Amino acid sequence: MEPTTLKVVAADDDLVFREHLRILLSAMPGVELVAVHDGAWPCLAYLQQHTVDVAVLDVEMPGLTGTELARSLSRPPLFIFVTSHPGYAAEGFEIEAVDYIVKPVQKDRLLRALQNARQRLAATTAAQAVPANNDDFVFIRDKNDYLRLELASIVYAEATGDFVQIHLHNGQKHLVLVNMKHFEAQLPSANFIRISRTHLINTNRITAIRQQKVELDQVSLPIGKSYLDALEESLLRYKTIKRYPDT
Repeated sequence: MEPTTLKVVAADDDLVFREHLRILLSAMPGVELVAVHDGAWPCLAYLQQHTVDVAVLDVEMPGLTGTELARSLSRPPLFIFVTSHPGYAAEGFEIEAVDYIVKPVQKDRLLRALQNARQRLAATTAAQAVPANNDDFVFIRDKNDYLRLELASIVYAEATGDFVQIHLHNGQKHLVLVNMKHFEAQLPSANFIRISRTHLINTNRITAIRQQKVELDQVSLPIGKSYLDALEESLLRYKTIKRYPDT
């Protein structure tokens, strides 16, 4: 079930664009604009003390950028970034932002971004109701039905924007409306591990690790540089036969 009202905070150091955001957000149905800030620092202080659903942030703000603000929060809301420079889109994608809007912000464009945020929140709430961490199966939503998936049948999962594509050992695929961060959090960490920004694998399906790639069944997936140490620490360190067991 989608939340009836989105609690939204906004921040932009430019007075004109800030007031434009205030006018747009204040008039949108199903949106409660709880605060508007003239910079990233006061917005960060607010978010550290208050819970909101969505933060609409300018990227380029003095002293602290919108993306730096997003990374600094331990419990971040969903983010919609706005900017005059489209070159920051890749950085926003890495933070799993809901959307990235180029100024001047159009009403329809912002409304669509907020609807995407609403759907993502609804999907996360529904997924969190499934107690996956202590069982050997999960349920996924398929239109009006719920399909049971055995965790052992999952080979790997792939992030595709706001969705995760689940690949099973029998070749079947299932597309689920949940981002990779929240999908990973609901699976047992003993069996599932991220190997890149876009791929999460079932360690029980690994057949080989070579040339910074993981082979699972008939699939070969690249290991991201920032994930290699974690993979070696959590898997290879304890599962590799050594000449001397205590080394």
